[in-house]
Amino acid sequence: MWFQYEFNYQGTTYRGETGVFVTNFNQFVGKTFPVIFFKKTKENDLLITPRDFEIYHLKYPDSLTWVKNFVDKDKYKL
Repeated sequence: MWFQYEFNYQGTTYRGETGVFVTNFNQFVGKTFPVIFFKKTKENDLLITPRDFEIYHLKYPDSLTWVKNFVDKDKYKL
């Protein structure tokens, strides 16, 4: 499933998309997820799966534990 997202930083709206293998997309509709943003390059990434957090050496938050029930553990990203 492709997730399209947007966020605001200092009055500018940024948009992106990321693909995640999910087993029930309805569980993700209307949910809020963190984004990592690099000011110098304007690069950003939506953080949903444990692997997303590992890539950036961040701890997976307890508030997203439910996500593990709905993602394919062998194929986190498309």
